[in-house]
Amino acid sequence: VLHVESQPRGDRPDFPPQGDPAAVNNIDERSTAANGSGAAAGYPPMYYFPAAVLYEVSSGPLLHRIEVMRLWSIALGVVAAWLTLLIGRRLFRGHEAAAVALAVACLVQPELSQQTAVVNNDALVIAAGAACLLAALDLTRPSGRRSRWLCGLAGAALGMAMFKSFGVVFAPVLLLAWLIGRARTPKPERIRLWREVGQTVAGIGVTLGAWMAYAAAFGFHGASLADINPSPGPKDLRTYLHVLRRHWFHQLRVNWIDQLWGDFSYVNTPFPTWVQGTILVITLLTIALVIAWAAKTGLAFLRARRRTAAGVRDEPGVDHTANMVVCIAAIAATFAFFLIAGYLNYHRTGRNDLIQGRYALMLLPAIVALPALALRTLRPRISALVPTLVAAGALVMLNIGGVALVVERFYL
Repeated sequence: VLHVESQPRGDRPDFPPQGDPAAVNNIDERSTAANGSGAAAGYPPMYYFPAAVLYEVSSGPLLHRIEVMRLWSIALGVVAAWLTLLIGRRLFRGHEAAAVALAVACLVQPELSQQTAVVNNDALVIAAGAACLLAALDLTRPSGRRSRWLCGLAGAALGMAMFKSFGVVFAPVLLLAWLIGRARTPKPERIRLWREVGQTVAGIGVTLGAWMAYAAAFGFHGASLADINPSPGPKDLRTYLHVLRRHWFHQLRVNWIDQLWGDFSYVNTPFPTWVQGTILVITLLTIALVIAWAAKTGLAFLRARRRTAAGVRDEPGVDHTANMVVCIAAIAATFAFFLIAGYLNYHRTGRNDLIQGRYALMLLPAIVALPALALRTLRPRISALVPTLVAAGALVMLNIGGVALVVERFYL
């Protein structure tokens, strides 16, 4: 039912002593204009053009040039870290130390730190995702407390994220945040609707729209599920759900626990089972905290509705509730999108191998901050600094452990 099949070897390097070095040895014989049939060939140039420029302006052996190309990913990692710090300041207002701890925790998360240190096509969507989350948090505020050009910036951030198709998950999140902010703004103070819509369209137009127009004019075909060869076998929704449920949701745990937190790609250096189990327990506890927060907030909202007359009131705690809603919506929208995308791939190919945990790295600030945000509602006496410091410390240790695994396997 899994339709697992053998696949021919590709041109990825496979280093000795365990691997076959043929691809590395033959790389000089390959044409630089070849191999344009892969999925990556359909990505917009923003993913590879800056790195290609760095390759051309650098000199020396191939490996030296690759080291220079990595600077593009590193620069995007710095941008993502800075945006995460700003996100922390929005989520934990008045607690600068908690904001710094959140930025550190995300920066050293094993998979994110790896993706922003190598030549790859995800560092851009990680930074753009952080920009979308930051824009969404600001959009929940009344119009008078945010920039009048925020919708344009949000549109540009969304357009950058959508250079990779799964960045579209931020569209409903930004829309929800905008609706919250508009509802919290008295009608006389609201920015004209046409202006905000125009700004958003313009922001998307100068980013994703510009590339789409160029691609249409010159015949560049982006990667899509239609490019994947179909295969026979049962591929209905019921079978797909059965695949997800097998062995206590093994496939979901592989994607969203193992891969997301450090076990990814052909350099297979997984953490010990007890580490993955601990991360799973923390994930389940976080979900329980969110459910408890939702119950408490819902009851408080119903009581407030009975006591408060009609009209919008910016009561204490509204910002915190809006922040929680945005973070939860971002995570839920992403999870739902990837379940649907996974099914579409399964329905065509019969294989459940499309989704990878690193696709959720753009949500890392929301994921890491969620326990602290929920605890602030359930236990107001607990400072936001405590859970964020615990998260930062745990992820520093996880990062060191991940590096140690690589060193042990490949260098000792």
